[in-house]
Order: sequence, then C-alpha cells, then structure tokens
Amino acid sequence: MDYNNEFKVIDTEEKAYFLGLFYADGSISLQKRKNSNYVKPQVQISLTDEQLIYDLHKYFPFFNLEVFDFGKYKPTWSKQFALRKANKLLVDDLLDKGVLERKSGENSYKLSIPKIDDSLIHHFVRGFFDGDGSINIASARPHLRRAEICGSSEQFLLQIKSILEQSGVDCPIFRKKTKGYKNPLYILEWVNTMDVFDLRDYLYKNATIYLSRKKELFDSLVFVDKKEDNPECIHCHTKSCQKQGIRVMKHGSMYRYHCTNCDKRFSIPAPCKKQGELLETPAVKQDNQQPSLSSNTLEGSTTNNRVPTSKIEDSNVDTSALPIVIERDKDGNSLMSITFKIFDFGDDIV
Repeated sequence: MDYNNEFKVIDTEEKAYFLGLFYADGSISLQKRKNSNYVKPQVQISLTDEQLIYDLHKYFPFFNLEVFDFGKYKPTWSKQFALRKANKLLVDDLLDKGVLERKSGENSYKLSIPKIDDSLIHHFVRGFFDGDGSINIASARPHLRRAEICGSSEQFLLQIKSILEQSGVDCPIFRKKTKGYKNPLYILEWVNTMDVFDLRDYLYKNATIYLSRKKELFDSLVFVDKKEDNPECIHCHTKSCQKQGIRVMKHGSMYRYHCTNCDKRFSIPAPCKKQGELLETPAVKQDNQQPSLSSNTLEGSTTNNRVPTSKIEDSNVDTSALPIVIERDKDGNSLMSITFKIFDFGDDIV
C-alpha cells in the first residue's frame, strides 16, 4: 500500500501518538538496493511489544509489518516486531514534524516538542512515554508505583516537564545520570502516589491507543488512605490526623497525632493486648554498640575498680546499677567486705 501523505498534518490521536513513539524508538536510515547504487531513505520503528505494533499497523497499513526472531541467534534475545517503510515523502513529512536523524547522539540538543494542536499534545507525550518511559512496582512495597521518562535531550525533557506542570502534573524529580552512559541521560521521575495518579490521568485522558502492559500497571495502583483509621482531632473534630509515633509519658504509652487541618497536636492512650504490652511496638534504632570487653574495665561504671570481671564478661548486666550490701559484725561495725548481688542470675560475686 502506498503512503498518501498521512503525516503531512498531525490531526488525530493516532498520528500524535505515533509521532511521540517515533521520537522515542523510531529511526531514519538509508536503504540501498541490491546490485544498484540507488539509495532510498526509510523509516522504521521496532518493538518487542507485538500488541502495539499490530494496533499501529491497523491505523497505518501502508507500513510493512515485519517480525525478526533474534532468539535463534541467542536465547536471551527477544523477538522484534517492526513497522518499516522506504518512502521519501514519508521521511520528509516526519522530518518536518521535528524528527531527527541520530536524535540520541550528536543531534539530541536539537530535539524539540513538535508544533501540533494543544488538544493532541498529551497523546504525543503518551507515545513518547510508551517508548522511553517506564512504570514499575517496588518488590518490598507492592502498593506503590514508580514512573519515569528518560531521554538524551535535556531541553526536550524540560519541555515535557513544563507541559505536564501546566496541565497540573507535578514533576518533583528531574535528575541527570552519567554513570555507565556515553552521553548523559536525563530523567523525569514520580514516586509520590498522588503524583503518579495525576500522571496517569493526564496520559490516558480520552486515550484509545497505548501500550497495554504499562496502562495495566497504572490501573492497578490503588490509593491507600492512611488516615481512615485515625481518631478525630480533639481540637477541630476532623479526621485529618497523621500518627507521629509513640511516646512513653508519665501516665503510660501514648500515641501522638498531628492534625493537618488545624495544625495542632494531641495524644491518646496506646491500646494494649494485655496489661503492660502495647499493640504496636515503636521501632527502635539499634546501634549495636556494646561495652568494650578487651580489658577488665567496663566504661561508665563507678564500681569498675571493685568488680572482678570473671563473670561480668559473659553478660550484659549494667554493673553501675548493682545494689551494694555491706556486712557488719554483731556490734554493727563494717567488715569492709563488699558484695554485689546480681539478681538476674542469682549468684553472688565476692
């Protein structure tokens, strides 16, 4: 099927999406015919995602659909699905829309958001995200998501950042990564759940074409309200409280809360499973520091010069708090013998 200037004007969701995907994963090259000096430019977009390539081919059937099974060369290599077309008019139309040759290398600084209708920009950004973006689940915290968009062009990523922020999507993390890369890699990143929700709503608004596996990860994100089980604020009576931790106070252990509505703090008794046992034990930072046992002196003890260490070294008893028992004769005079009773073990050390 011939190309009929479909990309002369970007006026549909599918064209805007394809253009964004091509900015990320497309390429322009020269094709030389066998036994001829004739060279013809061609465009190609190649992915491991069969679903998306076949969906795009339905909208743009003038592309040649090809499959490359690289697994026969190496077991760890994946099968590739590609759309390819050698057509000068198609190449010219894409170049006119801002596509560049060697866009990830020496021409990366020239990459810029194309001039298309504002109503189609979010479809373009979604296409670029499906090519050079990612979303993943933290193995230790499966209810959270981390999303990012990467690119070799700092200017282009900053333009996307500006577009997102103008649409109400916060972009709190913008960083540069150089380790392990020939050229710097620039990254927009989202880790806050509400920011990820905002990004999802922006990308998939009125969307009919997308990479399904990424959208499914966005859709599986569920908001967890950490305040729903918290008590009402004793000051303003709203359920806008955040737990601040547990404190041991004069009358027992107390939960501390901060009200984000009135900005005041209050305490309530911490519930117990049984007398003297908290339902929730506060996390205690373990510093693993032990007294030095390389000598016969325990630092910090006021009784070091009087305590034999033969039995102390095998325990963690704090000798500075041991009770002193002074023996006296029948007339009440001190015999100057000091005995330390270690009640935890029931042994006397003379």
